[in-house]
Amino acid sequence: MQVSAEYVQNMIKEGVNDLNNKENNNQSSHAIIIDGKSLDFVMQSTSIKEEFMSFALRCDSVICCRTSPIQKATITELVRTYGKQICLAIGDGANDVGMIQKANIGVGISGVEGQQVLNPEKSLLSFSWMQINQLYAMFSYLFN
Repeated sequence: MQVSAEYVQNMIKEGVNDLNNKENNNQSSHAIIIDGKSLDFVMQSTSIKEEFMSFALRCDSVICCRTSPIQKATITELVRTYGKQICLAIGDGANDVGMIQKANIGVGISGVEGQQVLNPEKSLLSFSWMQINQLYAMFSYLFN
């Protein structure tokens, strides 16, 4: 499949329509998964960026995969700029440092990639997903 700006914009519009339908039916749980190539198209156009951020901030989760360190930091900064939510970023390597620094709350997990992540607000030497969920719940409670 060839990804284009038009395709990405159509997918955003389809997601907004789906979200609107779910909200009307009291089913408001929604998530976005976007890759780095599609995120490039979002960042190149102001109108697509605004549509994406408006959509993303209405979702429960936004997962960005296969993104560059600059994209990670940029999307984190956009969430802070466009939204009023507290932004939690969790990373495990040097490629996550920018994202961790741009977030309201940055969590670095010491991994095999090095010690660069050990300067955020909270650092974990080892973790389980249960610990991450507990940490997220704690920050959500404190800041909301």
